Amino acid sequence: MKTWLTLFISLSIVFKLDAQSLTHQVSSDSILLGNYFIYQIDLVDLDTDIIAPNLEEYNIVSGPNISSSVSIINGDMSSTKKMTWFLNPTELGQYFIEPISVSLDDLVLEADPIEINVYPNPDGIIEEPIMNNTFDDFFNMKRLPLMDRVRPSTPKEQNQNPKRELKKG
Repeated sequence: MKTWLTLFISLSIVFKLDAQSLTHQVSSDSILLGNYFIYQIDLVDLDTDIIAPNLEEYNIVSGPNISSSVSIINGDMSSTKKMTWFLNPTELGQYFIEPISVSLDDLVLEADPIEINVYPNPDGIIEEPIMNNTFDDFFNMKRLPLMDRVRPSTPKEQNQNPKRELKKG
């Protein structure tokens, strides 16, 4: 009986440690000059702060944007913390985002460095970055870029509504 209890507790600890994760990702590792990309750090079930990597070689368009969530289902608690930056490289070339790590007691979680390649943009193409998110394509629906969602009406379109005449009968 004691061996089963020991085995159960050991597996519970292993699965709990396995649930903790540290990842960082970018929306694209190759971009055209003049565009920006999204850089995101995800902490899952880690109750610690992280020191952001050095981002001085980029123009920071926005960030750090921080979001966090906690869910409790049947007594099991899980938490997620996301830190997001919108970064714009200023020159052509190869950039690196340094590796990040978190130390918890005797456990060290580390994420690998990320390579970013910036290519010439002679046509001036501007693309909106899209982050791979499992919920974005949940129903196989493609979202429109932000600027295509809202289209202001022009005065000419406002005046084109046909006028109806009321007839008494």
